[in-house]
Amino acid sequence: MFTWITKWKTMIFIDYSNLFFSQYSMGWRFNLDKFFEAIEKESKINKTLFFGAYSDEKPSQKNWALKLQEKYKNKDAFYIYFKVLRKKWGKNKGNVDTEMGYYISEETNNFDTMILFSGDGDFCPIIKDLVINKKKKVFLFSTAKHTGAELYELEREIDAASLYKIFDINSNKEDITRNLKSIIRWSLVLFPELMAHYKSLGTKDIQKKIQYIDDLIQGSLLAPQRHLIKVDEQVPQDPFFKLKNSNQEYIYAIIKKRKKEDKERIVFYLKTLI
Repeated sequence: MFTWITKWKTMIFIDYSNLFFSQYSMGWRFNLDKFFEAIEKESKINKTLFFGAYSDEKPSQKNWALKLQEKYKNKDAFYIYFKVLRKKWGKNKGNVDTEMGYYISEETNNFDTMILFSGDGDFCPIIKDLVINKKKKVFLFSTAKHTGAELYELEREIDAASLYKIFDINSNKEDITRNLKSIIRWSLVLFPELMAHYKSLGTKDIQKKIQYIDDLIQGSLLAPQRHLIKVDEQVPQDPFFKLKNSNQEYIYAIIKKRKKEDKERIVFYLKTLI
């Protein structure tokens, strides 16, 4: 997976709080189990540090986080860190860039190459210092729609792909990203058409969508499983229910068929838009 790395002292830093939201624009989610298994087989990776967040109000999120920490707690080549999501101005906040910045600083002398999974522009000064002052190599993996403009500007400023380069995880243009994508891509979870629709809505409409999906989770809107449901059978009449994906399936029907965990992910995402 990382056979292209030319130096042996390499560390991976994963900002999962940042990557989490990129899943919605990509339409697929990360298979972390498969990804970590692939990393363990890589002789060129010295250590992998993973940073994420979970909600105390969501038992499934918390249990997943604790299980991941337990699984890798005795493996020296892995460090798994989670913080609890906090409310700020009515929104869930789980940024881990401060913690990541601290650990990158602490580990600087232990790597020649850093592979960073994040598109957070806050890492720009850190990357610049690593490459220009400390003569490290930095390869950043993110998605085009979730990568800070300053990170691209820095890539142009350094103008040396061998020292700092950005890769789009969702791209098939390069062997590196194609190989990585084949490993970490999991099942389809959402569709770009749905995300574009959500971002065009006002607060009240988003709250209605949250209530609708919450009702689905609670089972109060259960309906017979059908591949397609005609628009004229729907209540209430809403443009949301007329949206179709690229296969001409009604998106609202697809949401109904998703697992509870996926519905919770959609609600989590919608609450960040309020």
